[in-house]
Amino acid sequence: MDTLRGVVERITYHNEESGYTVAKLAPESRQGAFGLPEREVAVVGLMMGINVGECVELTGRWTIHP
Repeated sequence: MDTLRGVVERITYHNEESGYTVAKLAPESRQGAFGLPEREVAVVGLMMGINVGECVELTGRWTIHP
């Protein structure tokens, strides 16, 4: 499993009942996620209580979607 740290820039979708969330994250590293230049990345998963502007550390399986 990989870990990604950064700041939640916006929440695209959030289900209060299940916690399922789609959000955009600004990576902490200047290099950015996956060695790519720094940019927002989409994060998807169960994230109860996540808020815009919050610093988070997420662990999971990361993929690059075309």
